[in-house]
Amino acid sequence: MKPILAARLVLAALLAFCATGCTSTLRSLAGHMDSERAARYASLSPEEFVKTRFYTEEIGVLDHISDGLTKVNSMLGVKNNSSDERPVRPAISEDGRTVISRAYYNDVNYHQLTQPRQNLQMYCEAARRGQWNGVRRYTDDPIAAAQSDLFAVYTETELQVFDNLQRQNGDSGYAPAEAELAATAAAIATRRAATRNELIASAYAGSGFRKAIDEGAFGVFRCDEATSSWSVSVLPLKFYPSLDVPSILVGIRQFRAEE
Repeated sequence: MKPILAARLVLAALLAFCATGCTSTLRSLAGHMDSERAARYASLSPEEFVKTRFYTEEIGVLDHISDGLTKVNSMLGVKNNSSDERPVRPAISEDGRTVISRAYYNDVNYHQLTQPRQNLQMYCEAARRGQWNGVRRYTDDPIAAAQSDLFAVYTETELQVFDNLQRQNGDSGYAPAEAELAATAAAIATRRAATRNELIASAYAGSGFRKAIDEGAFGVFRCDEATSSWSVSVLPLKFYPSLDVPSILVGIRQFRAEE
């Protein structure tokens, strides 16, 4: 079994556990911090905290999971044909101020979505002795942005297929048949787009995603310290629909309050 597949199965099992597990345990598993742990980052600047907490440490966790799965596979006699493959790893910008990570969730266990904002707030309050404030809430409509326009899918596909057939066959007198083939292809493309739209709507409209938004998981935030302030944005960047465990790429960027 490939490590990335096994990791997803383990994650799915943890997400399924959420139906009976306690909320505090699930939040801890998702990486939420208490004030005591957050205070350990007091020596780090906000920029260093973002890089350390959401990039360096997360890579270490993923590597540990991958190594553990490799050992389990070895014990079970399962061959791994892609030993270099890892669970999806976080990425960091060249300036070191933006981290992009992938968060999985379902209708009940959505705490990976709220983890970045919660960690940052705890860091602000416990490590920096600052006051945490919401500057701008995330209010975009992710469904509308991610879904396809079915009318446009049909018309564009029909026109493209018909034009391709015309170029291939020229003035052969097959125009009625070509038009019918183009319409059939357009109908198939539209049905596929409609299915994907339903998948996106189902995942985005799921209570887990909505609960995360209601709890202020995404937006722009500011930490007011005694002599200075800094801000950070936590925003969903890209959605990956799935029938079992959907996921979202989350972008975390620290910047000065005046920027």
